[in-house]
Amino acid sequence: MSYPHSDFMLNKPYEQYTLDDTPHFSRINIIGKDLGSTGNWAQTCNYTYSIIWGYRCDWDGSWKDSIIEINTNTDSTTKKGYSFLSSNLKKKVFLHELGHSLGLKHPADTSEVAIMKQGDNGYYTIQQHDKDVLKSKYGA
Repeated sequence: MSYPHSDFMLNKPYEQYTLDDTPHFSRINIIGKDLGSTGNWAQTCNYTYSIIWGYRCDWDGSWKDSIIEINTNTDSTTKKGYSFLSSNLKKKVFLHELGHSLGLKHPADTSEVAIMKQGDNGYYTIQQHDKDVLKSKYGA
């Protein structure tokens, strides 16, 4: 299968683009990592690349790569690892971290109903607030 601009992608794999430029290619990596028994269920970092600074985690610019780390900790006392979560909460955590990969942040208004709200708050699917933010960021 051939993708438009695939030659361009292969020849310049680390060139950074802003969201306004075309094409914009990004990569999302999902890995398991022991984040500790007191750590998060998961975490995400979006990386930019510059010739001067190399790769760095950046939430304000456009990024090239995103890494979602799922906590593989197996401490049965604290139960912070992903394997201890209910199936609904696993889905929520994954969607929440995927939202970060797409550039979504935690809502500033803590009363907002959103998958991007931290913690187990009963929202296990993408909510209207999340959709609205995605539409404003990327268009309808």
